[in-house]
Amino acid sequence: MPFGLYPLGFHAPTALIAGLWGDLGRSGLATAALVHAFFPVAVYLCLRRGPGLDAPALAAAVAVVWLARSPQNYVGWGGNPSVLGTAFALVALRRLADALDSGERRAWLEAALLAVATALTHPTAAAVACYAGLALLLWRLIVRRDLGRERLGAALPALLVGLVLLAPLVSVLRDLELSGSERAWIQANLKSPPQAPAPGFAGAFRHLSGQCGDTLLMVVLVVGLLRVPRDRGRGLLAAAAALVAVEVLAVLAVGSWLPLTTTVVPDRVIPFALPVVALPLRGGFDDLGRAGARWRRGGRARLGAAVQLAVAVVLVVLVVAKHLHYHHRGLREGQIVTRADREALDWIAEHAPPEGLIVTEYFDAGQFVPALAGRPHSQPQLNPIWADEGKGAVAAMTPVLGFTGARTWAGRERAPADPRQGEAVFERAGATGTARVWRIAPPATATPARPTP
Repeated sequence: MPFGLYPLGFHAPTALIAGLWGDLGRSGLATAALVHAFFPVAVYLCLRRGPGLDAPALAAAVAVVWLARSPQNYVGWGGNPSVLGTAFALVALRRLADALDSGERRAWLEAALLAVATALTHPTAAAVACYAGLALLLWRLIVRRDLGRERLGAALPALLVGLVLLAPLVSVLRDLELSGSERAWIQANLKSPPQAPAPGFAGAFRHLSGQCGDTLLMVVLVVGLLRVPRDRGRGLLAAAAALVAVEVLAVLAVGSWLPLTTTVVPDRVIPFALPVVALPLRGGFDDLGRAGARWRRGGRARLGAAVQLAVAVVLVVLVVAKHLHYHHRGLREGQIVTRADREALDWIAEHAPPEGLIVTEYFDAGQFVPALAGRPHSQPQLNPIWADEGKGAVAAMTPVLGFTGARTWAGRERAPADPRQGEAVFERAGATGTARVWRIAPPATATPARPTP
């Protein structure tokens, strides 16, 4: 595309793995799996105390991520870049908290590199990270007043490195100006329910509760907020600052008047709250480690230990059940590429000209034409800030073939048949429908009227 591509954070590792593996489609799946495995690690790093393995923090991180609906259900609709951006942002905030505590240049540099990775991966995560980092910095400057010139001076080299690495992104976005149609689409599709909460505290609470999965996790979240002031873990304050940013963005980004919030999707900031939700679970797992000693003491202590172990077993069952429901079920339901589609896409890869445009629909396997057939298509999934540029780039290409997938995503209705649809050159029937590759029919020409005698 001549207007540049953003974001690149998810596509870069996919391309790297594809260069080693040789299969772009499987590389994308591998990257998605790595991203969803990385997210609990990011939450764990926000909770960890000390340099070694913190088993209670790890157990709490995995439990809360697998219990929550967001971001597990993102896998069903391709929200993996959002997950990766949020993970980068959480680790960046943790390293920022460490840098403010220690003043070490290494911590500052790691925070800067992770912030750059966040900005290159997803704009929503970048906006939340900016507000959360600013809240954390102001708290240290105004409330605690413990940041001297020497500690802040250690951040200058990391700041310069970050600015240099962000220069290409700034050059791409510098001249960007959203059109009226792009702003209208963003407001209608990103800033309105169900993506955004209804105005007011009650609307924000219901939205957070729905995205977390149920009201139980919201109760755990409130308990976690009460624990934040008493917990001395260095990364927990970053998590609390992130939660403040979540509330601000979820309620106010609907109007898009805050800087950096033009393309923020409110429902995708919910995963930033998970480190705070995990705080009570971390304390519970820490206390569970002492259940064995209580059991040996007998009496009431043994009864208390038995109750703790029973709760732990119930929690494990609930965690596994929620994970299978939100993640694996969403992965199955979101699968739109059938065996018939794959054969049709293989045919396109073998017969279509490399630069020829493939006419596709948005909600079927046509979305995977670039990944599985290596050809451009007419419905590219772009950041909405590139909507007009994408339409212009597609209009400048010459369509050579059309593709209709065997099934649509989540039972969506098909768009009306493209008027250019001609005869089929490849068809493959499957259990859910037929995948077709068709020729582009020449435009109809009007028959000249006969002169009146």
